[in-house]
Amino acid sequence: MLLGSMRLEARKAANEALGAAIAAHYPEFLVKDAAQLEKIRLRGSIRGEREFHLVRHRIDILEAEPGWKEDLLQLYELLDRFEARGK
Repeated sequence: MLLGSMRLEARKAANEALGAAIAAHYPEFLVKDAAQLEKIRLRGSIRGEREFHLVRHRIDILEAEPGWKEDLLQLYELLDRFEARGK
């Protein structure tokens, strides 16, 4: 949530720093998150706030890199469906 409130340029730098720190000190966390993201994608839906923030974080990372349009479209759709359920 904290990173989401940052300007795009600052958010990109913060995501890179966070990713580097996690990879260096707690790499199994990245493996766990990647597995959870794959489950969400295969299921086609988000089941709660934790999964919502996991997907949102992945979007923030991909938006800073070129060439992820298809992945981003799928993740945007997941967020849209989750947010529509809350209305």
